[in-house]
Amino acid sequence: MFSWFRKKKEKTYVIIVGVQKGGTTSLFEYLKDHPSIVPSVEKEVHYFDNNYELGKEWYNKQFPIQSQCRYLLEASPYYIFHPHALSRIKQDLKNVKIITLLRNPIDRAFSHYQMEYRRGADTSSTFEIAIENEQRHLTKERVRMKKDPLYKSTFHQTNSYLERGHYDEQIKQLLSYFDKTQLLFLKSESLFSDPSSTMLSVFNFLNLEPLDTSVYKPFNEGKYHEMPENLHKKLAVYFKNKTKELPQLIGEEFQW
Repeated sequence: MFSWFRKKKEKTYVIIVGVQKGGTTSLFEYLKDHPSIVPSVEKEVHYFDNNYELGKEWYNKQFPIQSQCRYLLEASPYYIFHPHALSRIKQDLKNVKIITLLRNPIDRAFSHYQMEYRRGADTSSTFEIAIENEQRHLTKERVRMKKDPLYKSTFHQTNSYLERGHYDEQIKQLLSYFDKTQLLFLKSESLFSDPSSTMLSVFNFLNLEPLDTSVYKPFNEGKYHEMPENLHKKLAVYFKNKTKELPQLIGEEFQW
């Protein structure tokens, strides 16, 4: 049969769904130069969370598609936390592989707060006050989002410091939509401390030849204040109950 009659092979989407402040920018940057991968024009497309009403045609235009590529790459770390994003990915994308970075939820939350404070998105003078505001307002915003799937909550996205660390709940949702063969879970701390080995596991997951490099520079690396010790102890107890099922869910210990 002539080559022009052959069925065109569909691209596979590689989506880094989270977590925020877990190294998603670094992972995106490390992957985007691979010759078999075409990255989105902007790292965070935010189609399946904040831009879903724009439609699939708009989404596809975010990738400068090249005929030789196998994968289309994007990284929107709000996806894993947004109440509708994962189900939309499942519904709309036939071929998809999903990567999730999991960082110590205490460090993640504190880093998240300091980033939003520097941006001016959160004017809470302390992390403790920010947490109190989160617990007071987040439930209401979550109810509105579930009632109206296209409602965009800035507070839910920017001020969700503790709830984004409810990893058991988020991983269960991932596993309810996707087969384990489609999923890769990585420790953020491993990406930070040993990026070469971590990237080998990523390339193996994608069935790609590793890039010929042994040097990975960090991206979006910030300097942060120390958390008060008493607050750290309280959060350690809090998050223990939100991450205790991780070993059973993904088959790996996360000792934070």
